[in-house]
Amino acid sequence: MGRRRSGRSFSREDVELLATLAAQSAVAMQNAHSYRALRALNEALEDKVRSRTAELEASNTDLARAYQGLQTAQAQLLTTEKMASSG
Repeated sequence: MGRRRSGRSFSREDVELLATLAAQSAVAMQNAHSYRALRALNEALEDKVRSRTAELEASNTDLARAYQGLQTAQAQLLTTEKMASSG
């Protein structure tokens, strides 16, 4: 590692402190990287949820229209049957 500015050598405690700081810095950097990756995954998941929700809403609208059409057809059929049986 070389010498201090003062010219003295680093003590064992100094070296241990620097090693601890280096390890903690590495962990902090890894945590920051993991956090960024997690945020990106979360954003991608939220995009998928929005997309799937829109698809489900569209399908639900289509089903509601189809159901309304069936109800209308059923009502017309009942009316036709009543008229045929009375007439």
